[in-house]
Amino acid sequence: MSKPLRLLAFWPASDFEDFLEPAFLNRPEYEVEIVSGDRTSGKSPYAMDGTRRRALRRRLEAGEFDLVISGNIWNTPWPGNKGWWTSMAQAARFFTYKQSMLDAWWAPCLVQGLTDRVPFAVIDLRDPHFVLPCDYRLLKGCTHYFKRELFAWPRRSLLPLYTYVGERRVAPHESKLLPLSYGVNHRKIPERVRSMAERDIDIFISGHGNPVRNEVRERCRKLASKYNVVVVEKKAEKVDYIDYLQRSKLVICTESYGCETWRQYEASSAGAVPVINYPFVHHHMPMEPDEHALFFSMAGQDFEKQIDRALANPALLEKISRQTREFTIAHKDRRRIADYIVQTALAPSKKSHT
Repeated sequence: MSKPLRLLAFWPASDFEDFLEPAFLNRPEYEVEIVSGDRTSGKSPYAMDGTRRRALRRRLEAGEFDLVISGNIWNTPWPGNKGWWTSMAQAARFFTYKQSMLDAWWAPCLVQGLTDRVPFAVIDLRDPHFVLPCDYRLLKGCTHYFKRELFAWPRRSLLPLYTYVGERRVAPHESKLLPLSYGVNHRKIPERVRSMAERDIDIFISGHGNPVRNEVRERCRKLASKYNVVVVEKKAEKVDYIDYLQRSKLVICTESYGCETWRQYEASSAGAVPVINYPFVHHHMPMEPDEHALFFSMAGQDFEKQIDRALANPALLEKISRQTREFTIAHKDRRRIADYIVQTALAPSKKSHT
């Protein structure tokens, strides 16, 4: 068996348990050292002080790591949207007694001048379709920038930075942008699922607080005269939610802050057919219409037409159900997302990208 790749991961509290842990940790393929700052709720065992920071720089220079990865910046000493005195006070705190709360912010500093030897990949899991100004230092310092909700024309995802930083400084980094998918935790993929013939709910929708979902929910209610429709106004209890996914033929997965949602893959891994409004962004290994999901336009009566078409064709539903589950297990397991990131970042043609 080949030696595991040595990764240095700078990761904030956000998405630590949901993404970093199932995607990269406790895997024989990767040996991961973590830098993750103290939380407001308590100390982190992965926090970095000045001594460790200097030691990591020396180890990077010595070639001890094959790849550096980083999540988004959530704690920064230079917020950029505060007044002068507030900014100075925050910087003073983060560079003194709160320095152990910094993690991803330090990543570009530690790899500066070394990315021709050690690739630096950023994993932007934010829902917005744009690279935010607080993450500009990551974009500037990395070799690869993997972005969820990336526009098909990547430059559009950089428009806030064009205004905030300036086109001349941002444009050279556009080629670093690469599509990403959030995927699903493999521990949440059920071992067995029901066939379409065993499912008694035609349409299932849950959740609230989203105008797109609110509109589609009302349209689902109108379909209740001819289909078995289950509408859960708020977030369903976990046990009930899992049961609904196993009993439903179609699960409505409208966009939220992002076009890609957790529910798409929770539904597909359970063998239900996700019903998704057409996205306007690019994802890694996207689902395809009538192969892995049912897609609809919000315009006119297309939603109702697609529902009628699918429920009138049991063979189509069975085909999509089988294929979407196979697709999810093969490509949307977060371990597979991690492999895509690592393989892309270490590809010879992309190693020297800055």
